[in-house]
Amino acid sequence: MNYEKDLPLDESGSLTGSMRGVNEEGESVRYPMTLIASGSAYEYLGAAILTTDPGTPAINGFWICTQDGEYTNFGAQTARNLDRFYWNGASWDLIQYSAHLSARLVKDGTTIKMEYWNGSAWAESGSEFEI
Repeated sequence: MNYEKDLPLDESGSLTGSMRGVNEEGESVRYPMTLIASGSAYEYLGAAILTTDPGTPAINGFWICTQDGEYTNFGAQTARNLDRFYWNGASWDLIQYSAHLSARLVKDGTTIKMEYWNGSAWAESGSEFEI
């Protein structure tokens, strides 16, 4: 699926017209909104509340969650405010908003490593700093 983690980064330095997301390394990054909203990836379908019924989309699209809780009509998945549901052609995939990312710094000898919670275990982000 072509979610924001698969899109090129917004290197412009501008916060206008970009969306925050989590890349495959668990890092919080910005992606150009034009790639997400233009149809080249997924189209914005609306702001979802817990009772929103999205039906079966005829296009690749996504909804942005506006409440914390269980979204019954999105496969009874539990989401938080600003998480996104993407239609994969058969069901709804939940993509968490990067502000919900849990990260920690771990000292390993003379190195500080950043790890992130992937939902089941702590994983290395690849970021290391000598101290």
